[in-house]
Amino acid sequence: MVSAGLAKASDKIKVLGKGTLTSKVNIKAHAVSASAKAAIEAGRW
Repeated sequence: MVSAGLAKASDKIKVLGKGTLTSKVNIKAHAVSASAKAAIEAGRW
């Protein structure tokens, strides 16, 4: 998100479990919601 100009390097980023992705992505985040964690662990990325 920082490289795309959507957030500053100092911003806190939280991954939420709403929505779907059509391809794999690599992310760095400060927090992950329970629903996002469950989807990631289940392979529903």
